[in-house]
Amino acid sequence: SGHEGGEICLWNSSCELLKKVQPHTARVIGIQLSIDSEMVVSASLDMTARVFKISDLKERACFTVDRPLNDAAMFPVDNDRAPIEVLCAGGQDARDVAISNVSTKGQFDIVVLEEGTKEPLLTFGGHFGPVHAVVALPDQSGFVTGGEDGTVR
Repeated sequence: SGHEGGEICLWNSSCELLKKVQPHTARVIGIQLSIDSEMVVSASLDMTARVFKISDLKERACFTVDRPLNDAAMFPVDNDRAPIEVLCAGGQDARDVAISNVSTKGQFDIVVLEEGTKEPLLTFGGHFGPVHAVVALPDQSGFVTGGEDGTVR
């Protein structure tokens, strides 16, 4: 589970806390398990997505973007040495867009990042408001997003 103070908690099926870490400096909005349930990716308002081994919550990768994140997903990884590819979704909060002079150009794009690189591999536009959900398809053929603009893409 993700929490307001940036904490991530690992629970067992009896709702007992197994481990707690605080990798983020702001609220954790989204958490998703990898397809094989070996890793978990978190998305935070601190503009980072982080990937952890589920067994011990040891951080494997950190991805930084230029916007608050609402969700992140990752494509399946074949082995422990393969680079992780993460999809990041978010954007400036709609109420903040209305009262700021900050440009929203690209703020609502989906950004694909690969472990070990700084620049996005790809960006995908289409939403005209914050993106709140992103899911990678298990066969790596694509992904699905849902935004505050009321669309699923």
